[in-house]
Amino acid sequence: MILATPISHITFLLYSSWTGCINIWSMPNVKLVSIIPAHKERATDVACSPTEMKLLVASASADRTAKLWDNSRNLLTTFKGHLDRLGRIAFHPSGKYLGTASFDKTWRLWDVSTGKELLLQEGHSRSVYSICFHPDGSLAASCGLDSLACVWDLRTGRSILAFEGHVKPVLGISFSPNGYHLATGSEDNFCRIWDLRKRKNIILHSCP
Repeated sequence: MILATPISHITFLLYSSWTGCINIWSMPNVKLVSIIPAHKERATDVACSPTEMKLLVASASADRTAKLWDNSRNLLTTFKGHLDRLGRIAFHPSGKYLGTASFDKTWRLWDVSTGKELLLQEGHSRSVYSICFHPDGSLAASCGLDSLACVWDLRTGRSILAFEGHVKPVLGISFSPNGYHLATGSEDNFCRIWDLRKRKNIILHSCP
């Protein structure tokens, strides 16, 4: 997993590897800032804190944990609770919470400062692969190997929408910047754009 994130006037490039390490590079001079030996098993994803106060890096792993680091390689928090390997990981827009998707068929919401689990969501019949948050922080969306995309109200913890249409696992999901649409990408070689207000698929793209 590769992630490029602007932090004030500096851009960092982060990537996770099958060795379990997280590499942090400063851009555009392509200088290696830090190598974090994050996990003993493969690192499945990496995310960067959305706030500009300081750089925090979250990692997800096949070892069933997520971890929070600073760019000095200091481990700040370990998030434990999932019963199977993790897929994707995402920071809430506020930077205060972290979402993790897992092959245990759940996604979870964690408090970044305390490491406490705030929500455990069960709504998928198969592994949950990815998680993302609405720009205003009120909603989360998850997708998984059951071919579904689900939208959740973080205030109540309830699933409010389930989008069906893909015929194979959905591996990517993202809200539009204005929050009106949701994009999903699937192993069926289609990318779909869903209108959250009309509650339907409005654009279908085929990818070779």
